[in-house]
Amino acid sequence: MKNLIYGMLLLSFSCVNQGTQKTQTKTNQIEDKNVSLEKHAAKVMDILIRKDFAALAEQIEMGQDLLFSPYGYIDTTSAIRFSKEKLKQAATQQQKINWGEYDGTGDPIELNLAEYFDKFVTDKDYLKCGANPINETTAVGNMVNNLEEVFPGYDFIEYYCKGSDKYSFMDWGALRLVYKVSDDKIYLVAIVHDQWTI
Repeated sequence: MKNLIYGMLLLSFSCVNQGTQKTQTKTNQIEDKNVSLEKHAAKVMDILIRKDFAALAEQIEMGQDLLFSPYGYIDTTSAIRFSKEKLKQAATQQQKINWGEYDGTGDPIELNLAEYFDKFVTDKDYLKCGANPINETTAVGNMVNNLEEVFPGYDFIEYYCKGSDKYSFMDWGALRLVYKVSDDKIYLVAIVHDQWTI
């Protein structure tokens, strides 16, 4: 009888231990992924600051596109998307691209790639301002943030620069890097700029 009870206790302990190990393994995997995403995001931010479009193109999954959105609400009908090759091509040209409409006026956003970066990617020192934890946002404006609807299940890292007293903190800015993680590979799928809108 004692042996039976002892055996049952051992079996119970073993099951609990296996469950704990599985939970710990999953936690470690999430932590490893998060560290990888944070490192990748810092690398991408450096690429963006330098406007190294060839290096940026290498962050795009083969056969897929990189989406750009000037505002927090991603208009999937007008958002510009570049494949690896199209991004490299656009970097060598001065051709104006229609990126959507300016908030407030509705005027077309007609800028070449470098000009777009100046206005909607490197408009603030986002790397210095710092990043939020993965999949967390600080930026709250009067425009709907539909990132999770457009990219369900994807991870993102938001770099956020808070506003100043001078402008009643309405001159804040945010840049969100959206990622796809597949087979331990990390691909950049979107660069979403956000700011206070009228």
